[in-house]
Amino acid sequence: MAGLRPWSYPTRRLQGVYYREQLAAVAARDGVVVDEVVGSVVDLTADGGTRVVHLADGTSLAARAVVLAQGMVQSRRTAATEAFVAAAARHGLTYVEPGMPAERDWSVLPAGEDVIVAGLGANFFDVVAQVTAGRGGRFVPGGSPFELTYVPSGREPRLLVGSRRGLPYRSKSYYGGLPPRYVPLLATPEWFDAVARVPDQDFARDVWPQVARELVLAHLRTVLDISPGVVRAGGLEEVVARLAAVPPEGLGPSVRELVADPAWWIDVTRLDRPEIVRPDGAAWDAWVERWRTAELVSVAQPLRSPRAAVNRAFGAVRGHVGRLVGAGAIAARSVVADVHGWFDPLGLALASGPPPGRTAQLLALVAAGVVARARRRRRTPPPAAPGR
Repeated sequence: MAGLRPWSYPTRRLQGVYYREQLAAVAARDGVVVDEVVGSVVDLTADGGTRVVHLADGTSLAARAVVLAQGMVQSRRTAATEAFVAAAARHGLTYVEPGMPAERDWSVLPAGEDVIVAGLGANFFDVVAQVTAGRGGRFVPGGSPFELTYVPSGREPRLLVGSRRGLPYRSKSYYGGLPPRYVPLLATPEWFDAVARVPDQDFARDVWPQVARELVLAHLRTVLDISPGVVRAGGLEEVVARLAAVPPEGLGPSVRELVADPAWWIDVTRLDRPEIVRPDGAAWDAWVERWRTAELVSVAQPLRSPRAAVNRAFGAVRGHVGRLVGAGAIAARSVVADVHGWFDPLGLALASGPPPGRTAQLLALVAAGVVARARRRRRTPPPAAPGR
């Protein structure tokens, strides 16, 4: 606790201790009474202006207001989960259902065996921790606190991981302090204020293009800082001017015109996905190593990382998008299809990732071969029939 700073990432256990301490402090003050009731809530009903909470043991609690703060609630099995459960039983396999990682039994996964992990979101990092360090593996620091080497215990499974997106959430960065504030030059607060005055717009047509330009600009601003010789422009003002009116589909060609070295290109359509499509073999392994290196730089040297700059830029603009929704500036159908459909998930992937220490551990596990991509096995085509 003494080592925590405003920019630290406390453990869940430490957070729990803090919340308990704060609750006890509130209860100790005059004028506030805290009654703790432990039980399972089975229903919530209304009786005039009163809300009634019904517990499993038959008792009920009445109040003028009820705050629902359940956290992650375990849902009923989906059709897909039911199918996986049935398939595992049919083939004699082990299947661990989705849910809170801390509440699942990971001891059923055999050591040394290939285990397929579906999904690379926030829970993924908790699952990885359970079956690696949780089984006695060790992370040894190298040249910096985030350059780790994984020493296996021999009790780990081999995790073959994949998801629809194909990449885990991008890591938060370590700045040694609070991160610098990102100041937009295109998707500015003033620009959002003007957009907010127009009702029922289409997000993909009217808002996303400017946000996309800002994300590309965040990338190029950092490239200008760390490697200005590769940018074919007189400086930041020229870059801003050249991007200001480019449609989203033209951002890729514009980047290739502006940046001489392909290593510094950015594809705004694949920020949360591998830049190469249908990778295989050595080409994929080489790309993974480049991704691993770039993510490590984003973690440990964020001011020299275009990737970290894009993450900060996204964090700066997504709050403005939420305010557009609240102001009625985005049509309801576009809120559902675009803002909630793909923009919010993109924001989670880029700007709400795990603490840097967790990502550093994942990168070490990738280097050690404990975590690898789940590859599709190519089927050998049948021989052609005579005459074909």
